Amino acid sequence: MAALSAPGWLIRFVPRPQARLRLICFPHAGGTALAFFRWARRLPEDIEVVAVQYPGRAERQGHPMPGGMRTLVAGVRAAVAPVAEQGPYAFFGHSMGAAVAYETALALRATGVPGPEHLLVSGRSHQGPDLPESSDDQEAAMRLIRRLGGTSPALLEDAETRKAILAMVTADWRLLESYRPSLPEPPLSLPVTAMTGSHDPITEVDGMHSWSRVTGGPFALNVFPGGHFYLDTAIDDVIAHITVVLRA
Repeated sequence: MAALSAPGWLIRFVPRPQARLRLICFPHAGGTALAFFRWARRLPEDIEVVAVQYPGRAERQGHPMPGGMRTLVAGVRAAVAPVAEQGPYAFFGHSMGAAVAYETALALRATGVPGPEHLLVSGRSHQGPDLPESSDDQEAAMRLIRRLGGTSPALLEDAETRKAILAMVTADWRLLESYRPSLPEPPLSLPVTAMTGSHDPITEVDGMHSWSRVTGGPFALNVFPGGHFYLDTAIDDVIAHITVVLRA
């Protein structure tokens, strides 16, 4: 595993310096770069996975969690900019990561940095999913975490681990409470591919069409069997689809 930036914002689990394209992946609320460890091994040799590690988790526990989307995006943009200058790349973001990836693409464009060749967004409409009314409601947060899946029940039974997970998730949800996405003017010009699970309890399939409004380029929506974390349960189909999309 190798860090690509000094503060540890970007991690590549399987270095592929000769890859044709880098896929920069943004995890969900409460998630870590480790969510894309299996992707790094499963995607073909011509695609290198670079995972974003948000502050306040894993090896970055000593870094304060961002208080808002603007602060988070500023950090990601600064880390991604040098990578963007090195050759073609694409963005993939799941759930909260979809919003961070999108806003980062806008921030890069605003500063004249070469943008991603493709934006893949997953498990979140452009407006966002339904979350607890208050991120401070710990019981509601835990109920939703269990409902969404994606976290081992055994981990949630351990008091210390549950406390750490809740801290990360509620901090990210608090960030999303104040986030208001905007439509870019002019729209992005890159292809946008939306992906979602057929039975996601917080993101409706029809809502994913809202991503078509952010670009003047091609738009496609693909639905996979599964819930909010279909990325894990349908990983073979997901990897095959992303490979086709990025090689198109």
